[in-house]
Amino acid sequence: DRFLEGTWKGMPCVVKESTKAVWSIGNEYRMSAAIYAETPAVVPMPLAWRFAADGKSAFVVTAKVSGPSLTELLERGLTDAQADGFAADILTLARTLKKAGVLHRDLFSDNLLLDSDGHLKAIDWQLAIDRRHPREDPWVVRHWKFRYVVFGVNRDLGLGRWNDYAALRSVL
Repeated sequence: DRFLEGTWKGMPCVVKESTKAVWSIGNEYRMSAAIYAETPAVVPMPLAWRFAADGKSAFVVTAKVSGPSLTELLERGLTDAQADGFAADILTLARTLKKAGVLHRDLFSDNLLLDSDGHLKAIDWQLAIDRRHPREDPWVVRHWKFRYVVFGVNRDLGLGRWNDYAALRSVL
């Protein structure tokens, strides 16, 4: 994927271009829009998505999140107050996902960005699914390894509770 910064109707934005997972870009827009409708504070505002004229790439446009990832913040070290605030943000996100019936499937500290309001925003919704109306994106079906989730990794891969614990620990 390639990321570009610009403006959309006067608003700072990020344009994500995908050439490998073209069909999943529409899914990214739909899933982030569903979460934004539930709780705007946990995801950047989804603005638009389109296929390129040649059909070989697709674009999704979201409001720009200006801060670093949670991974970067953890590397710098957190105060107790920051850790408490970020834990509250993650809990709000988890509750929103449950309420909306959405499974992110790529949720880890690199995909949680600090916004100018001081809260974490979840990004990268390409692999997300609506659990109330499960339907795999055609790109995910063709690329089987992406069916698995960071939390609750399929036990057939030989990854057990340790992997789930490590993933959860990296976020918290």
